[in-house]
Amino acid sequence: MPGEDKKRLIIGPNYAFLSKYKRDNPTRPPGFCMELRKHLGKITNIRQIGFDRILEIKTGDTKLICELYGRGNYILTKEEKIIGALREEIKQDREIKVGEKYEYPEPTQDPREMEDYVANLEEGDVVRKIASNLSLGGTYAEEITSRTGINKEKNTQELTKEEKQKLNTEINTLIEEERSAVLYKDQHDFPQRTAPFHLETYSDNPQEEFEQFSEALDEYFYRKEKKKEEKKKREAFQEKKQGLEAQKQQQEHKIQGLKKSAEQKREDAEAIYENYQLLNRIKNTIEDAVDEYGWDKTREIIQDAENEEADKINSLNEQENFISVDIGDKNLKIYLDQDLEATASQFYDKAKASEEKIDSAREALEKTEEKLEELGEEDIQVEDLMDDKSQKRGKEWFEKYRWFYTSDDYLVIAGRDAQTNEMAVKNPQRSIKLRKLH
Repeated sequence: MPGEDKKRLIIGPNYAFLSKYKRDNPTRPPGFCMELRKHLGKITNIRQIGFDRILEIKTGDTKLICELYGRGNYILTKEEKIIGALREEIKQDREIKVGEKYEYPEPTQDPREMEDYVANLEEGDVVRKIASNLSLGGTYAEEITSRTGINKEKNTQELTKEEKQKLNTEINTLIEEERSAVLYKDQHDFPQRTAPFHLETYSDNPQEEFEQFSEALDEYFYRKEKKKEEKKKREAFQEKKQGLEAQKQQQEHKIQGLKKSAEQKREDAEAIYENYQLLNRIKNTIEDAVDEYGWDKTREIIQDAENEEADKINSLNEQENFISVDIGDKNLKIYLDQDLEATASQFYDKAKASEEKIDSAREALEKTEEKLEELGEEDIQVEDLMDDKSQKRGKEWFEKYRWFYTSDDYLVIAGRDAQTNEMAVKNPQRSIKLRKLH
């Protein structure tokens, strides 16, 4: 909307209001939105159709008709012909289809034009018939029965003359009373619902007042959207954090594995030199036996032999040409086609290679830890944004009224207007007109 105090017209499936908050546009708008951009220009007029939940936005010779009930629908028309729609629909009494003439639904009866509201109620539960026959909806129907003290399930045909009079009075008050928009919240300060006037059915809820109902709606939806966005940020944060923590754990395990491997290979090399003479005798003996008797016969000889060298031999591997020798708690592979110095050197080389990998793995781990530290700072920012409401003090029942404590520590309450004065009298806590603190 143009002007110094720029407002944005927000239209949803069953609501419309002006917003002071800027919202991000999707990077890829839906096809129907692109069609609206093509046909809509400067808004010249906005009007509600009677008492129906239909908003008509005119721009040049084009109209955007917003049906704000049920699933909601948006119909683009030009010279009364439908040129676009969010959804094409075939209904009992009309058809929403491109190329067809747009027909407004049968108009809802406007309660503001009624002289006797109760006379327009069909037979059935009073709360249901107020909601449907007067087009006031369930919330306001509940409010009316609450204000009158009439059982909401009472049949309309059983209403007394006095009850009918009460209903007519309260319905008229609700429709005609001075507006004082209210945002009702739960004990954690999260919005529950809005209303264009005070609701007795929500009198125990913490509340905020606004000059315009549109402002209350703006805060209601903005805070809900903000909470949803915060939840998305929190989930994305947790996902990122868990990924980094898993990566850190893998890197730590890798470093431990490399350390263990380097240590084992170095110990293997040292074990060769510490047991050089024994290993050399075993190697030479097996080489000679294999050359003379072959691998199978050599295995038999080892099994039958009773000496230190034979006891140390664990197995023979003909395919890879090595013998497996047990030295202490170690099992060493001694290759027959290379001397012991070369085998020890290979173990040292493998130990060195593992140690070099440790350095690069530590660098990678440090980078991951840095990312986690940076994410920790982001966590603080998100926590500040979300602001844990559960730690805040819940409002007392009397804080919805004007109130103060006297010098003697007595609580005094008064309504903010005629409506809240009456609410204060009807409040279940009404017996507590003065309360002394202990």
